[in-house]
Amino acid sequence: MDSFSVKTQRCDGRVVLRLEGELDIATGGALEQEADRTLGSDHEPIKSVIVDLDRLAFVDLAGLRAICRCAELARDRGAGFEIARAPAQARRVFELCGLDELLAGASSRRSA
Repeated sequence: MDSFSVKTQRCDGRVVLRLEGELDIATGGALEQEADRTLGSDHEPIKSVIVDLDRLAFVDLAGLRAICRCAELARDRGAGFEIARAPAQARRVFELCGLDELLAGASSRRSA
């Protein structure tokens, strides 16, 4: 089993969640837990949430669910949400599941 990690950065009201490894049924809970911890608290205003997929090796439906949870938490906080640097494989999974609207502006070369 490949490892998975989430690194969180905060700067001027912007939260970046950098994902690395395989986001699947075994690891999706880790992303949801980090999102709940980071975005679920009201201690600091959040203007935008960016999920950086540049180092994501694999994503399945459970992983998509975890990313959708991040989008939901961002909306609940009144923050913008975007996905940055999505690899082709991840983009294809989003498209096949009808979630490509989450990819708006998610250029594979865009920096997060």
